Amino acid sequence: MPFVAFRAAAALSLFALPLWAWPQGTCLDEDPNVTDDPATFEHRWAGQVNDIFSLDGVEAWTAEDGGRIRHRTAAFSWKFQRTPFEVREELRSVTFVDSDLGWCVGQGGWVLGTTDGGDHWQALARIPLAAGGYDDLQEVEFPTRRDGWIAGLHGIYYTHDGGLCWEKALLYDHLGLLIDGTNPAFEVEPYSLEIVLDHPLAPSPLFGLATAEPGYVFSTQDGHTWRTAFFLPTSGLCGQIQTPCGANACDIGSEFEPWAVEISRNPGTALALIAGGYGVGCGVVLASDDFGTTWFQELHECQLPGALCPPPSGTLGPLDSPRTYYDVALFDGDNTAVACGYNGQHIRRLAGPAGQTYWVDESRFANAPHPDNAFVQGQDANGSIFPLYGAWADGGALGSGRAFVTGVGGQIRASSDGGDTWLPETDGTFNRVFDTTFTDDLTGYQVGQFYRIGRTTDGGLTWAPVVGLQVRTPAGLPKAGLGAIDSDDAGTIVAVGGVDPGAVLPHILRSSDGLSWDVIDGLGTEVTLPSGYVLAPLRDVKLTGNGVAWAVGDNGLVLRSLDSGQTWQGFLLPDTSVNLKGMAFALPKRGIVVGRVPVAGGTSARIYSVLGQFAVPIFSQLTIPAGCVTLVDAAAKASSIYAAGKIADPVLGDRGVLLTWNGSQFLELASAPLFLPCTEGASPTTGEGSILDSLAIAPETGDLWVGGDCGMIWQYRPALDAWTEHKSQSSAHVLSIDFPNDLDPGAVGYFSTFRQTEPHPVLVRTTGN
Repeated sequence: MPFVAFRAAAALSLFALPLWAWPQGTCLDEDPNVTDDPATFEHRWAGQVNDIFSLDGVEAWTAEDGGRIRHRTAAFSWKFQRTPFEVREELRSVTFVDSDLGWCVGQGGWVLGTTDGGDHWQALARIPLAAGGYDDLQEVEFPTRRDGWIAGLHGIYYTHDGGLCWEKALLYDHLGLLIDGTNPAFEVEPYSLEIVLDHPLAPSPLFGLATAEPGYVFSTQDGHTWRTAFFLPTSGLCGQIQTPCGANACDIGSEFEPWAVEISRNPGTALALIAGGYGVGCGVVLASDDFGTTWFQELHECQLPGALCPPPSGTLGPLDSPRTYYDVALFDGDNTAVACGYNGQHIRRLAGPAGQTYWVDESRFANAPHPDNAFVQGQDANGSIFPLYGAWADGGALGSGRAFVTGVGGQIRASSDGGDTWLPETDGTFNRVFDTTFTDDLTGYQVGQFYRIGRTTDGGLTWAPVVGLQVRTPAGLPKAGLGAIDSDDAGTIVAVGGVDPGAVLPHILRSSDGLSWDVIDGLGTEVTLPSGYVLAPLRDVKLTGNGVAWAVGDNGLVLRSLDSGQTWQGFLLPDTSVNLKGMAFALPKRGIVVGRVPVAGGTSARIYSVLGQFAVPIFSQLTIPAGCVTLVDAAAKASSIYAAGKIADPVLGDRGVLLTWNGSQFLELASAPLFLPCTEGASPTTGEGSILDSLAIAPETGDLWVGGDCGMIWQYRPALDAWTEHKSQSSAHVLSIDFPNDLDPGAVGYFSTFRQTEPHPVLVRTTGN
C-alpha cells in the first residue's frame, strides 16, 4: 500500500472513532518519505530480538535489529514481515491493540504502523531532535486505538490520532523544575513507560509511570505532564539498596538504569515493578504497592540471608547474583512475574507480602562454553550467556500463564505454564561468531569464540556444533577463538585463530569433510615459524587452489601451505610491526596482504604484494593514498584487486575507503559512494572500527560486495560502474561475506554480521544478482 494512501486511510479510520482524549496540537515529527524493501536479503539465523508483544500468548510480534519484525501465528510458526527499505536500525518496542492495529518504534526516530496485522508496515512518523538527528525510541504504548505514548532517550512523546502526529510531554525533575536542555546538569534518559486506564485503585482514569536514568520514576494523570514521583538517589531507600557490585545508590553519578517498568492490571492490587541495574552485572528490582508513591527492593534469592549460591562453572546452572535486568513482565492473575537480563539471566517472582517477595533464579548459564566440555549447544536449548532483552506475560497466573522472553543470538522462548517450563522457538546461538564459509548453497561452517565450529546443511537456518575438538595449549592457557575460516572446491576447510591471554599461540584447524578436524598449532611440527617471530594469533586464511593455502596474522606473519593445509611454512614481512588483517589472491601464487602498523596517535595502513608459490615469497610494499588508517580486507579476481578499511579525511573526518589497483598503485575507486561512519545501529567503535569491514567478489557475476559497520552492504557492478545499496536485515557490522564454491546459476551469498559490545551474531543471505 503506498505511504500516502496508508496515512489517509489510517486517519479516516481513526478519526471515525469516538474522541477519548484531547485534540492534537502542533506536530513535532517528520513525515518521512520511504520506499518498499525489495527484499534482496533475507534473515537466516540468530540476530537480536529486543522486544515481543502478544495479545493472547499465541499470536505475537517481535521488534529486532536491522529493522526486522517477526510474526507468530502459532507455536513454532514464525514469519518475517517487511518494513520500509530505509528502516535498518534497531527496532526496540512493538505493541498492538487488536490483531490488526499495531505500532513499532526504534532507533532513528522511526514510528511504524500497521492496520493489517503487519502484512504492511508503513512509516507513520520520524521524531527528530532539536540538535539534529533523531531520537532513539525505547518503548511504545497504545492503550487505545488513538492514544499512544513513546519513551525516547530525549523525552516522552504522545499522540491522540493513532500515531500520525506526535508532541513532546513536559517532564519535571525531583526539584519540581522543568527538564530541558539546561536542567538538570546531568542527563535524563527515559527508558520505559506504562499507561493503565480505569484501574479501580489508580488515582485517575488515566495513570502512567515512566522510568529514566539516573533513577527517576515519573507519574502522570493526563499523559501530557509527567512529574517526579520517586528519585532513587535522594530517596530514603537509596541507603538500603543491596547490589552485588557495591554501587552507591545515593550517588547520582552511579547512574541507576531503570530499564523497564510494569504496572499490574490486577484490580485488587496497586503493584508496580521496576527492573534495572548499574552497568551490566549489577541487577536491582524495585516494587511499589501504591502505584509508585513509595518503593522497596525485592531481592534475588542469592541475596537472602544464609543463601548458598556457588559461582557459575562449566556446567549449565543458575547465576549466583543478580545481573542487570532489561525487562520484566507480570502475570496479572496472581502478580507472579518473569524478568530477564544480562548473561542470559532469567528470574521468576514468587509473590508474597510486601517486603517478603523474592525472585528465584532460573538461568541456564555456563562460564566456559567450550564444545568439548559439559556445555554443548543443543544440550540445553534454554542455556544462554547472551543478554535477554524482552519479556511479555499475560493475565494468567503461576502454572497457567503464557509468557515469552527474547534476546541476543535470536533467542525466543515461550512458556504456557506461568514460567515453570520454557521451550525455545528459534535456533539461536550462545557464542560470538566471526566468520563463515559455505562449500555449496546449503552446507556451511562458522567459527567464533572458544574454538567453536558450527555446521549447517540447510543454508544457515540451523547450526550444529562440531564437538570433540581437542586443542593443545600450554598449561593454564584457556582456549580463545577462531577468527577466520575458508574452503576450496576440493572440499578442504581451514580455520585459524589464537590463544588468550596474551595471544601467544597461533592455531590452525583443518578438515576434508567438515566433521572430523585436525588441530595444528605452533607447538607441533606441522608449522615452521620464522626465526624472530613474536607469537600472535592468526587473523585470516585463504585457500587459493591447487592445494595452496595462506594465513596471516599479527607481527608481520605470513604462513603458506602447499599440501591443503596439512603443513605450513612461515615468513615475515620486511616490517614485522605490521599487523595483518586480511588478504586476497588472484592466483595461487600472486596476491596482496593488508593491515596496519602502530604510529604516534593511532595506526597507518599497509598493503604488501605477495609473489611465490614454491619459492620463498617476495613481499613488496605498495603505494596507497595518504591518510589510510587501517585496511582489514581485500578481494581479487583476475586484474581486479580491491582493499577496504578506513581513511582520515582532512575535511570529513574518518570515513570508509575502498581502494582499487590501477596497475602501479592503489587509488580510491572514483565512483564509490561516500562511506560515512554509521550513527545508528551497532556501535561504530567496536571491532576494528574500520567503517568498511569485508569484501567479496561473486564468482558467477564478478560483482564486488562491500560490507560495512551497522549492517551496511553495497553491491558494485564493474561492467556498468554502478552501485546499489542494500538493506541487509541486520544492524551489526558485516564482518564476513562468502559465496559458495559451486557452479549453480545465480549468485547466493552469505553475510555474517557481528557486534562486539552486545555479542550479536546474525546470518543473512542474498539471492539477488
